[in-house]
Amino acid sequence: MKAGFLSLAALGLCAIALVSAQQPSGAPVFTAAQVDAGRTAYEASCASCHVSDLGCRNEAPQLAGADFMNTWRTQGVDALFGFIRSTMPPGGARLSDDQYLAIVAYILRSNGAAPGAQPLTAATAVPIGTIATGQRPAAPAQVDDLGRERFYVQLHSEKAPDGNLWGWLLVQETKR
Repeated sequence: MKAGFLSLAALGLCAIALVSAQQPSGAPVFTAAQVDAGRTAYEASCASCHVSDLGCRNEAPQLAGADFMNTWRTQGVDALFGFIRSTMPPGGARLSDDQYLAIVAYILRSNGAAPGAQPLTAATAVPIGTIATGQRPAAPAQVDDLGRERFYVQLHSEKAPDGNLWGWLLVQETKR
């Protein structure tokens, strides 16, 4: 009986250690402003291959989630910056270093890393797995002037003449 209890306790400690090892512990290495600029630069220069949700299309690798983390978890942020800067966009015009840094910040944020006060630099050598989880941060709910949550249902991928996506606007009352 005592041996069974000790085995169970040891198993529990191993599980806690495993979960703790997967949690990011590093300090933030980029700013929210870099994430915003990165989102804009990503949509203009990267989304045509990696799609807007940082998924993948054809041969373009996933930039958010488990596949990304399996590839980049142990590598430094500087390695990701260097790789993107030297290879992307393929056959396209080169971006500025600030744009590449902003895109890296956007990718990190899309993988659960938190922004802070320290801006990302090309020399930031923090391992990605110490700051990112591979889990997307929760998107804030969009609320209209009457306090109702807004939900959009996209009917198809074409844009309306005004540039907005075609779709139906659904609203749901929220508790105040």
